[in-house]
Amino acid sequence: MKYLKSLFIMLVIAVIFSNFAVAENETIQDKLGITYVLDKLDFITYFTKPLKQKLRENEIDLDLFGGMLQGFDNNIFLDPSRTRDGFLQNVVAGELTYHYTDDIRLNFDTDIISVIYYRFNDNNLLDIEANPGIELDFLDDYLTFMADYKFEWLLFPYDEEGSYISNQYSVFLQNNICEEFYHKCGSKLEYKHYTDRKANGPDNTRRGDLREDMRYTGEYELGIYLWDFIKIKENIQFYRNDSNNQYYDYYDYFAFRTKTSLITIFTERFYSIMSFAYTRKLYDDRLSTENNEHEKDNFYVFNASLLYELTSSFTLAAGYSYRENTSNEPLENYSGSICTVGLYYTF
Repeated sequence: MKYLKSLFIMLVIAVIFSNFAVAENETIQDKLGITYVLDKLDFITYFTKPLKQKLRENEIDLDLFGGMLQGFDNNIFLDPSRTRDGFLQNVVAGELTYHYTDDIRLNFDTDIISVIYYRFNDNNLLDIEANPGIELDFLDDYLTFMADYKFEWLLFPYDEEGSYISNQYSVFLQNNICEEFYHKCGSKLEYKHYTDRKANGPDNTRRGDLREDMRYTGEYELGIYLWDFIKIKENIQFYRNDSNNQYYDYYDYFAFRTKTSLITIFTERFYSIMSFAYTRKLYDDRLSTENNEHEKDNFYVFNASLLYELTSSFTLAAGYSYRENTSNEPLENYSGSICTVGLYYTF
């Protein structure tokens, strides 16, 4: 109950700030001292601005980003037990782009995310990603070729069998039809190596080797910019997951995924981000305990966030996420919601 109470208080604060955003009432903010306090906290930019300006003179763009979120999850294990807990999420990210020429860009992105639950630590995690890539423009920027490599280390300190190292390679070709419309297609190959989880044999006993998964993905995406305040993106994926886990080929399946994203800009400072994703999984040999049919899952995810830029560096965010899985396997039927409120910092 104490987590719900603290979350409710933060949501009220977020709504108050959202009202400020709609009204663009700088006078009220000044009276509350919010802008003044945050500007005083913005001391990091005194060090990063000269560095970014120097890099920009050498055709290098650098963006740094951090955030701290307080959240509440009403189904942390995503199962019928519906165990609830609050959590603290921290994010640090960086994006570096080197403009070698007007048509050649080298990119490097990195993300570090930590999630700490207050009562049930099994879901505590540390997620580290590094993503170098290259972009090449052709035909006066009408076509863009993109290739990258992504390394990910996902660590569950209290549930080591869930920890893994992932290596992903992707190639895409993007067609920039005009400033308001683009679409692209490509493929991804991902190799996932579990660091502590043994693979199961045909008789469901653990073998000596660790579990390894290969995922083959074909992807298509289009983006549309309507007027100056609405951005729509549609992403479609077909992928195949193959695992060396032999018991009923438990992790072998085909999947289809579609995701629609919408960004709406209400004012210069106030905007929203929403998305809806649907995934259909068809397992090769995993059987339902209810009717002995091959398992089929439908997974739905809805996300909505409101963001308000308090200053040029600080952004207040309130978010809601709903997840639901329906399946012909009773044990795989679940739903859950996550609410978050937090502060992002760009420097």
